[in-house]
Order: sequence, then C-alpha cells, then structure tokens
Amino acid sequence: MKKYQILHKVLSLRRIGSLSVTIVLFTLLGTFPSKVFATNGGAVTTADKLYVFDYTTHMPWVGASNSLFKASFNLPSPGTSTIDGDRYQGTLAFTKLPNSDYRLLNVIPYMDSPTFTITDSGGVTAASGTYKWDETLQAWALPNPLIDNTSTSIDTSQALNGTAGIKIYMTGTSTGFMPLSALRNDPTLLETRPVFLLGDVAGLTPNLVQNVPFNLYQERAYNGDPNKWHAFNFNVPALVEYEYDGQVRGSNPEDQLGLVPGGAAHFESEVNLSSPQKITVDMVWQRSKDKGLSFNDIPESLTNSEGDNTLRKTLDFISDIPDEGSLYRLKVTPIGSKNNDPIYTEPAVLTFKPESLSFNIHYVLNGGINHPANPLTYTYGRGISNFEGPQREGYIFTGWTDKEGNSIANISTDAQGDKTLYANWQASTYKINYVLNGGENSDQNPNTYVYGQGIPRFEKAMRQGYTFIGWTDQNGEKIEALSVEEQGDKTLYASWKKVAVVSNENDDTKDSKASEKDKASYNIKKIQYTATSVSFESRKERDSLPQTGEKGKTSLYILGALILVALSVLGVKKYLARL
Repeated sequence: MKKYQILHKVLSLRRIGSLSVTIVLFTLLGTFPSKVFATNGGAVTTADKLYVFDYTTHMPWVGASNSLFKASFNLPSPGTSTIDGDRYQGTLAFTKLPNSDYRLLNVIPYMDSPTFTITDSGGVTAASGTYKWDETLQAWALPNPLIDNTSTSIDTSQALNGTAGIKIYMTGTSTGFMPLSALRNDPTLLETRPVFLLGDVAGLTPNLVQNVPFNLYQERAYNGDPNKWHAFNFNVPALVEYEYDGQVRGSNPEDQLGLVPGGAAHFESEVNLSSPQKITVDMVWQRSKDKGLSFNDIPESLTNSEGDNTLRKTLDFISDIPDEGSLYRLKVTPIGSKNNDPIYTEPAVLTFKPESLSFNIHYVLNGGINHPANPLTYTYGRGISNFEGPQREGYIFTGWTDKEGNSIANISTDAQGDKTLYANWQASTYKINYVLNGGENSDQNPNTYVYGQGIPRFEKAMRQGYTFIGWTDQNGEKIEALSVEEQGDKTLYASWKKVAVVSNENDDTKDSKASEKDKASYNIKKIQYTATSVSFESRKERDSLPQTGEKGKTSLYILGALILVALSVLGVKKYLARL
C-alpha cells in the first residue's frame, strides 16, 4: 500500500512540474497578458533620426542679397553699344557662396515681365508698356496694335527686318527654355520661359566668379522711323534649389496596463524637430490589433507641427473591450523632405485586468444533462472554439442556439458579455417490426414510434382460417400498446388459433354429419335391444332361481345396468343436439 502511495505522490509532483513548465512557456509566448513587442524588436525608431530636406525657393532677383550666391547682369544701354542696332551682348556674373547649413543644388534665372519705353532718339517718350509673351514666337513681343502717347494705333506685326512681330529674345549656348510650371512650382502654368543655364551649381567652387555670356535681341520698328529708340527693362527671378539637414527625435509612449473597460487610456510622445530653418511634420497615432503585424492610422488624431520645434502629441480615449492587447505608436512624416519616409515611435500596449475580461456562460438544458467539458466562463480574446453536446434520455441533441433561435457553435475571440445557450432536442424515433406468421398486417399499424408519444393501441392482423388472438413479444408477453416511456426498436409477433368456418358448409360435410347421426341412432337402438335382452334374461333367471337372499342382489344388478343404459342414451342425445 505504501508503494502505491509513494508512486502516486511522484506522479503528482511530475504533473505539477509539467504544469509549471507549460505556464512559463505560455507566458514567454505572450499567451498571458504581458508586454507585446513590435516587429522592430523594441528599438526606439525616432532617436536622433537625420533627414535631408529638399526645398525649392523662388528668389525675386538673382542679384538679391542672400547667403547662398551672388549674381549680377552686365548689359549695354540701348542705342549706344548695340551690334547691328538690335543685338546686345550681355554677361551674367554668378558666384556661389560657402554655407555650412545649406547646400546649393541648382539656380536657374529666367526672364519675366519685361517693360519697354520708346523715345525720340532718347528724348521725348513716344510710347511705353509691357511686352507680352508669345508662345508661338517663343519671345516677348510688343502689343499689336500699339497705341502711342498720341493715341495713334501702330501696327507692330512686322519688324524692320521683315520678321514677325517686334520683339526681344535671348540666344547663346547658356540660354534655353523651361516650363513656367517648373520654374514657379505651379502645375497650372503651361507656358515656357527663356532661362539662363548655369550648369552644375552644386559642383561649383565657392567664391569663384562664373561669367555666363548671352545675346539679347531687340527687333525695332516704330512708324517706320529708325530714330525711335527702344529701351527695356526685365525682371530676372530664379528657381533656387537647396537642401539642408533636419533631425527628428521622439519619445516612446508608456504601456497602459491593468485598465478596466470604460477606463481612460492615455498615450503620449514628445517630438523634437531641429534644422537651420523651421521644418514641418505630420503626426498621427496608429493602432495594431494583430500584435504589430500591421498598423492603421487613427485619422482623427492627425495634426501638423506648423513649424514648431517641440511638440507633445497625446492620444486619449475611453477604452473598450475590443482595445484589449492593441498596440499604439506615433507616426511622424516630414513634409517637403527629400527623404519623406515616415518614422515611428516604439509601440505601447493596452491591456485590461484579467478578471474584467471573464464572462459567464449559462446553459438552458431543457431536461438534458450538460457535458462536463462545457465551460462555465470564457475570456475575451480567446473565446470558445466549440461546445460539446449534452445528453437527454429518449432525445437527440440538435444543437445550441441563443434565445432568438440563432445557432451557436462557438464563441469568437472578440465576443464579450455573458452568454446563454439553449439546448435543442428532437425526440428519438424507433422502428416497429411485425412478425405475422402467415398473416396480413393492418394498414393502421405504424412502422415507427416516437419517444414521449408511444402507441395507444395496435390493430388486429388477419389470416384466412384463423382467429387473431393478439400481439406478443419474443418472450410471449402480450403487447397491446407502447407507453410514452418506451425506447428502442420493437418486434411484435402475431398469435393465431385455427377455427372451423360454419357459414361455409358443403354437401360432403352434411352427408358426413348425417352418417354420424345414423350411426348414433343405430348405437342407441343397439343399446336399447341389449337392454331388452338383459331384461328378458333377468326375468328368466328370476323365475328359475330359488327365492332366496340372492334374489335381492340380482335385482340390484339389473337396476344398475338400466341406469347405465339410460345415462348412455342421454349422452348420445346431447351430442346430436350440438351437431
């Protein structure tokens, strides 16, 4: 006995040890509530993140004062140093400046909005205005017709040299055309503009002057008078591209542990932005419900830094059971950056107290007995994969439903709240087999019966020449009905008794009976004759025998014989009467 007790203790200790190992493994695998790590292994993704920002800035004049470059134009005055009266040979002096904060990538000066003044040999002004860009000519042209200061309409469709329009335009190896939409960073502008090509500005040596030559033509005409001078001025803004470094830092939000459904959840991250000039970022909180495999934006949390350097971004909401185990992180996206890939904080987890996630399961068995494996509670996030069927004597279980009759096969992992399951039953149906022993069954006798209903009575079977006595079981016990408590398949045996059918006698039968009556009459007569003979002999013996005591005995014998004969005659008559 002690040996078995020791063995039982050893096995119990072994089970306890196995259970402990299992609990440890489940804890490590995240089955029990614990810190859930994202796929980046817990690294802080926003710490000292360096970004290169690529900005395009339009400067109003290439010669404007700035810290990136210097530029100036050298262009002769009209009417004094022109070649052939129409061509001006100009120079653009460009100098890249050293700058530790900004890196100059490209500068493209372009001609924009030139104006004109026409004078009498440099004296009195005859007309003035603004050139119009002609896309077909790829040049700036005088308005046509031109209205001078005397309100005279002048045709400007032809220049003195016969070319179309009176215009100005640039030529040279360092000139060209670019879309105005690219120069002004405006996709709605579809025209082109003449530009100055400076080459690889990023590769230029700082403080080294670059002289870029170009030719500018002015085709003149004013009422056919060559003494009219055309003076003009033009703006030269520039597309300027430069880049600088920006740094983004962000603190990780803290886990929200031990909450209860309906409690306030709070996550926050501090974002620090630093760069030579203000930069902007978009910030939005993200949530993951699959332990960090995928994240989705929370749109209502989207904000922009609006140039601020330090921001505290928070996420506050009233928690609900579906938030259990969710991960929350901040997504930061630089705006206008050459590297605009989003950056993220390390995600934080939201978990509830275990007891607040446990719900009751109530079973309405409707007369059945529940299966011992069916649980009485379930936990949010785990649910119940399946339910076992209960048992009920005489019934087949057809499934669990809710109170509306909807089928319930399991409880999903995102279900919550107490649940009530209703057991549904169908009464068992059994077979009835009839052993007729040569007879024919009644059509009203059923082939099956249902538990709880039974059979109130069975109809008689029929068989030619036999009388139906009743139904019995295999043991010969009489069966007249099946009670509501009966179960299982049944076999009924038909019992018969052979009988003569009086109503259908034939002549042979009548002759046979008549013959039997004749025989009976003959026997009666024979008995009567025998009795008479016996009486006669008795008298003879009486007359011949002496009158002693023996005479009394002889009379008693004769009386007994007569009584026997009489009884025999009465029996024969009763027999014939029955026939």
